[in-house]
Amino acid sequence: MNCESLIEVVKQNVEVEPGRVPYRFLVDDGREESLSYAELDNAAKIIAANLRAGCRPGDRALLLFHPGLEYIKALFGCFYAGVVAVPVYPPTNQRNSERIKLIADNAGISIALTDSRLSDRMQQFFDTPDWLIVDKPLSLTASDYSEYPCSAGSLAFLQYTSGSTGNPKGVMLSHGNLLHNAMMTAKAMNVNRSSVFVSWLPPYHDMGLIGTMLEPLLESAEMVLMSPAAFVQRPYRWLKAISDYRATISGGPNFAYDLCVQKISEEQKSSLDLSCWQVAFNGSEPVRRETLDAFVSAFEQCGFKRKAFHPCYGMAETTLIVSGGGLETEPVIKRIDAQALEQNIVLPSSDGGKGGIDCVGCGCSMVDQGVLIVDPETGVPCPPDRIGEIWVAGDSVAQGYWNLSEDEANPFGAYPVDSDRGPFLRTGDLGFMDDGQLFITGRLKDLIILNGRNLYPQDIERCSWKSHSSLRPNATAAFSCVIEGVEELVVVQELGFRNKVGTESILSSVRRAISEEFQVQPYAIVLTRPGNVPVTSSGKIRRRECRRLYESGNIKQEALWLRDHDEFAEAFDSAIAVPDVEGKQNNVGMQNAVEAGLRRIWAELLALETGAIGIDDNFFDLGGYSMLAVQLQRNINKYFNVN
Repeated sequence: MNCESLIEVVKQNVEVEPGRVPYRFLVDDGREESLSYAELDNAAKIIAANLRAGCRPGDRALLLFHPGLEYIKALFGCFYAGVVAVPVYPPTNQRNSERIKLIADNAGISIALTDSRLSDRMQQFFDTPDWLIVDKPLSLTASDYSEYPCSAGSLAFLQYTSGSTGNPKGVMLSHGNLLHNAMMTAKAMNVNRSSVFVSWLPPYHDMGLIGTMLEPLLESAEMVLMSPAAFVQRPYRWLKAISDYRATISGGPNFAYDLCVQKISEEQKSSLDLSCWQVAFNGSEPVRRETLDAFVSAFEQCGFKRKAFHPCYGMAETTLIVSGGGLETEPVIKRIDAQALEQNIVLPSSDGGKGGIDCVGCGCSMVDQGVLIVDPETGVPCPPDRIGEIWVAGDSVAQGYWNLSEDEANPFGAYPVDSDRGPFLRTGDLGFMDDGQLFITGRLKDLIILNGRNLYPQDIERCSWKSHSSLRPNATAAFSCVIEGVEELVVVQELGFRNKVGTESILSSVRRAISEEFQVQPYAIVLTRPGNVPVTSSGKIRRRECRRLYESGNIKQEALWLRDHDEFAEAFDSAIAVPDVEGKQNNVGMQNAVEAGLRRIWAELLALETGAIGIDDNFFDLGGYSMLAVQLQRNINKYFNVN
């Protein structure tokens, strides 16, 4: 299909087959809602006409919808009007709304679109100049719509990143970006008119929005949608939809496959036929060999084939996909030496599996696109056996960030020092190429460097949650903090939902596992309840945000282990046991003086009155946290002259 914009894609489908249904939405109560091309075109024209009554082409519109057909109509209404859509997940409370307010301010929102189910609550959260409730009778009709001259260079929407490194940034995606990436994906996954997609992915961001909601339009394929909550509550619904609708393409992040293995019963498996599933894409977070093996073992009996797995890699700044696995081939797995990896060297593991790390290939680079592995410090392309930063060039690379301030880093427009090739996007991701396959090893800014060794947080995180059955899988943040000038390892780990085991044994298991596998001792291990480790909208761990929360004392702790805890206890005991001039144990008066000194130290650190601190109080119950505990130890040592 030769088109300049997504508007043309819909209109050509309307001309050829207006009654064809590209979208079906499975409501949580079991009902199915559908939307034909003619219905989509008509709804988009109505919304566009009403948008144009108060907005100019290029104005930005905030989209606040739950997953469903009204959201799709609103998105295309913006396209038809030439208004730049800003899709976001509707907040559930005031705290959730803060990020959306940052986005609205950055984008310079002129209007917000929502539906009648959400309008009252959304208007409480946002002081937006104007609102359009799309499912209520609107003043203008489709006949009032005047066609907008959209081209490949026209801005379609702002895809806001998840804000893992600070304030969210709006990635500017044109219609040309979207069509180019859709074309590449179609070739990589063999998308055609007979393809059927099933998706539960959030439709506000790259994989869910572009990969499964816009992608099928290009080839007149069909899309069956459901809400993310429907999947998370009952993973069986996802695989059942694939089975019932004979889906050929579906997928999600690595955790989704783990959840199916954990939650789908043998009885439920007996009702599944997954032999239709040709492309099971796996992206957005590290792809793990254990997950692939476990899923095949669990669902091979349902007709699932290992060669259906399609590991892939992409990001918002490249519209979506950068590389993807081949069709009718099993995922490529390379076992590399762990010690060499710490030195950014790719060396096959030679000791029979011990000391090796399994890396799953994320496929080959897409057509009409360049991928380089570059030394992030020198800008020189790396040899094949070296790990470097992944750079990407091509028509899928976005136009840049919207309203970027001068002091913010801009990864667009990079050139390698050895040639005039480019411009490239610096992804910030680390990896290597082997026989055309792209392997991802971690994030450039998330690297943990301890004693000259490069440790990848995702490896430590995996080690942590696998160390004890009472820990929640894929709910760990490993990061470094500078303590007294030294980079130290901190691990924040969520407990399982039904944990009934003492936290002391869990902490011991985590500490022992990390020490044995990586030969490092964490500085701190924090156990917290489910949901307290921050993640992005696509499920990625927000390590820098977690570090910020930890350093500010805002991580809700269920238990804490500090490496310096034993030394702290010794210092505390020494402070209380100061001998008098005759070498005898201190009398009651001295004990009282020591207690007064300790209260004074605590009060200074906790910003409390000394009278508010009792001898039996717990430092952490009074608002203390790990960083303050370090300062507490130093102050005690200094106050009582303990070395």
